[in-house]
Amino acid sequence: MEAGKFADLVAIAADPLADITELERVKFVMKGGHVFKNELK
Repeated sequence: MEAGKFADLVAIAADPLADITELERVKFVMKGGHVFKNELK
């Protein structure tokens, strides 16, 4: 996946509108049917 491209699905545990820091804890991103997991956390 290239940086700056839009994702089809971003999985997070809570509402980022209520707490923007949730975007720092993304579990995985899906783009074009491929799942990219956040292995750093």
